[in-house]
Amino acid sequence: MKKKRRVALGLVVGLSVLLLGAAQVLIGTGVVGDALERSFPTRTPLEARLDAAQILPADLPFGWQKGGSQIEDVPGAIANRFLWYYGPEGREKTWVNVSQQLMIYPDAGSAKAAYQEELLGFNEDWILPPDLRFEGEADEMYIACLPASVNGLPHNGCEVVGLYGEMVSILRGKVFETQWLTAEDFITVLAAMDQRVSASVDE
Repeated sequence: MKKKRRVALGLVVGLSVLLLGAAQVLIGTGVVGDALERSFPTRTPLEARLDAAQILPADLPFGWQKGGSQIEDVPGAIANRFLWYYGPEGREKTWVNVSQQLMIYPDAGSAKAAYQEELLGFNEDWILPPDLRFEGEADEMYIACLPASVNGLPHNGCEVVGLYGEMVSILRGKVFETQWLTAEDFITVLAAMDQRVSASVDE
């Protein structure tokens, strides 16, 4: 019985070594790499730029999680992405969120026109709290917040519209006084967004 086990074990080890050797040969000849490349097509330059410009989980407070991302119908844009994150409670409190909308236009003039059109959505009800002032790398940036309340909790619904060459980035978030996403947290996310979008333009 022990002899049969040793023989079976030997066969398993031998087959493992053979498979490992075959895999190394295939990787060395590029067969596996080619197959993976066909399965996962190379990102286009516009997609790569959107990837580089988007905020990441590391930019948000601990415990925040990715909600999702999608492509929206944006007139005039040649590429766009909308992504959002939920707070630590996830979908239990979907109203605790941060989102980013990225739009790339054919040229800087088209982007500036889109930026200016976006600003038309603000009115005198929107304010800029002193603790949310920020100067970054954008060609132009507009920050405004709308005081509101959700489930009895007062907060500011804040929006930042930034113009970066032929790209427009819009950061939105619900800013609370002491929990989930504070003004300090929002500035941290905003600084990360500004740095990422600016770097993507330079590249």
